[in-house]
Amino acid sequence: EFAHPNNQKNTGPLNKFKTMIKGKSYRMLLNHLDHKVVKIRSNDLMAIFEVTVLDKDKVYYKFNWTVEKYTTKGPLQDCWLTTMVSAPMPLGSSI
Repeated sequence: EFAHPNNQKNTGPLNKFKTMIKGKSYRMLLNHLDHKVVKIRSNDLMAIFEVTVLDKDKVYYKFNWTVEKYTTKGPLQDCWLTTMVSAPMPLGSSI
């Protein structure tokens, strides 16, 4: 629902997204213990964030998360939608 239509080609439909989010690359996002979001840069139409996640196994991962403002007329107009999430970058254990 929050993926940019251009990104939905990679992430959708819902069953494909479920498989992706539960897979090795993104499962650390599910039921994570903590997260930190830092804005890297932004303008009126795009923003890039560095997202650090502490997963349930107490391992840190970093992602670059890009969102874009959807400008096409319709129900999503002016919504910020995900256009890209990088592969996770392991940062090591918290212990």
